[in-house]
Amino acid sequence: MRIFALGGGSFEECLPLHLDFIAWAGKSNPRLWYVPTATQDAEERCLLGRRAFTELGCQVDVLRLTQGDDPEALRSADLVYVGGGNTKWMIEVWRKTGTDQVLRELAESGVPMGGVSAGAICWFRAGNSDWPQYEGIPDVLTAPVEGLGWYD
Repeated sequence: MRIFALGGGSFEECLPLHLDFIAWAGKSNPRLWYVPTATQDAEERCLLGRRAFTELGCQVDVLRLTQGDDPEALRSADLVYVGGGNTKWMIEVWRKTGTDQVLRELAESGVPMGGVSAGAICWFRAGNSDWPQYEGIPDVLTAPVEGLGWYD
């Protein structure tokens, strides 16, 4: 499995790294699925992800699980990129919808996975996340979060 994990930063700040990730597809104009689950598929993030990766030469699709999109659609991906946000909530949604299993099968078949912030730590067994801020827990900035467990 090939995982491209970025700690944080805007699309613009990460441009050279995103170009490296896109190169992992091994083809021009790869199909990239952008997965903004951690922001509850916020339209602004969907548009930003689509625009950023389209400008970098990708055919971009957006998986909106909160709107009922079928995670099986990811099977057409050359690359999967997961956005930042509430890691804890995202993992829960992925497990409920079977997205975690589809992602695992794709990764095992050689499709590169990547992401920033929540999209970076989700592949690991556990991490430290700012999910309490998204859930309005007062005076708690970060807390442990369980990931998919692909790596320790």
